[in-house]
Amino acid sequence: MLKDYLKSAAGCQGQATERLIHLCQAHTDAKAGLLHLVDLLEKGLIDADDPDMRGRLACLKLKWDDLRGWIVDLQKQMSPARDEVGKVRASSNT
Repeated sequence: MLKDYLKSAAGCQGQATERLIHLCQAHTDAKAGLLHLVDLLEKGLIDADDPDMRGRLACLKLKWDDLRGWIVDLQKQMSPARDEVGKVRASSNT
């Protein structure tokens, strides 16, 4: 029964890790999009007063902020799970 619990916990941990990887990649992509638009603005290749550009920048910034929040929340959720699995494994080895 303990082995089944550990396998289940490890499986959940693996899914959370995959989700974290996906969120981090999306966060990196959003940041790259923001930096690209800012670079184009600085070079004068796009108009800073264009409402569509302002909207795109706002959406990317919101996405970037949301993703960061989700990453932090998931990391917090994963930390106790790692600690609990470690405790169960340690107690089963004694």
